[in-house]
Amino acid sequence: MTKQKVDLKITTSDGLPPTQKTISSLIKFLQVKYFQLNTRLFRDYRSSLIYDEVEQTNQQSLIKPLVEAIKIANETELSCGNHEIEDYIFLNKFPGEHYLILNSLISTTGSKNIVEIGTATGLSSLAMHENNEILSITTYDIVDWFNYSEKSHFTESNMNKIKQIIGDLSKIDFFEKNFDILDQSDFIFMDGPKDGKFEYDMFKFFQKLSKKKFKYLFIDDIKFIHMTNLWASIESPKIDLSPFGHWTGSGLVDISECLKLKKQNV
Repeated sequence: MTKQKVDLKITTSDGLPPTQKTISSLIKFLQVKYFQLNTRLFRDYRSSLIYDEVEQTNQQSLIKPLVEAIKIANETELSCGNHEIEDYIFLNKFPGEHYLILNSLISTTGSKNIVEIGTATGLSSLAMHENNEILSITTYDIVDWFNYSEKSHFTESNMNKIKQIIGDLSKIDFFEKNFDILDQSDFIFMDGPKDGKFEYDMFKFFQKLSKKKFKYLFIDDIKFIHMTNLWASIESPKIDLSPFGHWTGSGLVDISECLKLKKQNV
């Protein structure tokens, strides 16, 4: 088979280089137009890659809590949230969504202090809290939970369980102001904008966190094409748990010894 090298230069209407989001949309278009993807078979679909990393990381510290979490998730039904809100239908979808595996991982890892980056409708925060003996959940977003573009699952009755802080953690001043909360956490769930910048900036800051007896980082949407380099750059023990998490990709990282990145990282 003959290999061909194709140099493709893409510019937008204003003559500027395209964003990763634009390129992802182009790939999505090519999948349908030229690879005859049958979109009628899918509720949703996104651009992604299949790849084999040059260096594999040690996964042993993650196997036991994950295996136990999968079993618990399969036997659990959550009841948090407002069933009238659109995303509620995904709460107990397992596998395929991340709510149940998040809930069970909080239990099997023994995590007590939780940080969520990206509140959105609040369903993930409530899912992590349900049936777990948690000391604190702090959730960050740039939009107040009652001013989010979609209806919030939060009510006055559950706001005392979860604290929301408004601000952009990818900004160094705000990160340093909230350093102690992140540093003392046992479990960080990162569900940010996936814009090709925010998560990469967060990785630089996560390396500043102290070592801890146990500390986990759960990353959502690792299968997005512009999250590929981010996930591949991790040297710390990690495991791709997408078959039991979110269909767009879920990854669990052991950052007890701090977040370590490969030398040729992004």
